[in-house]
Amino acid sequence: MTSLDVLKRFLELVFTGDLDTATSMVGSAAEFVAGPAVGHPRVALYGRYFGPEGARDMFRQFLQLLEPGEFTVSGSLHDRETAVMFGSLKHRVRATGREFSSSWVLVATVRHDQLVSYQFHEDTAALVEAVTDT
Repeated sequence: MTSLDVLKRFLELVFTGDLDTATSMVGSAAEFVAGPAVGHPRVALYGRYFGPEGARDMFRQFLQLLEPGEFTVSGSLHDRETAVMFGSLKHRVRATGREFSSSWVLVATVRHDQLVSYQFHEDTAALVEAVTDT
């Protein structure tokens, strides 16, 4: 499988709720980054996660924070170890009911059919605004 095939399969498993199989595709020392690696006081999802359990925790945090909505892939590219996907998303914040829309880019590194790095970038200011009660 190409690096892009691995990433697409991983996301397919995550989106269908099969976190057990998805996290079996995560290397033991993998680093997952959601938003700013240093985290954010208003968005518990943001930060760094490590290994299969860290990946599972990141997606649990995502589901606690957001009601998934639209997730559109506009394009992708890859080489031997790196896969990049980009697109747009629209979710709803569970606590506030506010919509969160953003463009996104996902950069992953794959070795031996295992994710060893996963970095998801989005409009972090827009999510901070959506989680903030007005």
